[in-house]
Amino acid sequence: MRPLIKGLVRNKTFLIGFSFVSILLVLSMANTLFNDGNIRTVSVIMDDNANLVDAPPYEPFTHGFIAGSDSGGKDLLHMVIHGAKFTIGIAFIIAVLRILFSMVFGAVLGVY
Repeated sequence: MRPLIKGLVRNKTFLIGFSFVSILLVLSMANTLFNDGNIRTVSVIMDDNANLVDAPPYEPFTHGFIAGSDSGGKDLLHMVIHGAKFTIGIAFIIAVLRILFSMVFGAVLGVY
């Protein structure tokens, strides 16, 4: 088992991918815990005189939206982070089901 772990740690592609997925999952869980899973929404931006300054969709890197917003004013980065836990969770469940199916199918074929 040790050579496998050493090989994975030396593989830069694995480390980059694993780090990206881990960070995305941690951010998604933190969004649920600290932000109650709410996605930041800004419908319109007004100045002090109640004049319309900007309306959605907002461009990336404007008005505090790193990835921009959709036409409803919802932050796209928050939407990606919020959905990451569902995507990663479903992928994990599918991987486990594939392993279980393969074990059962292999056992049946091995016996008969």
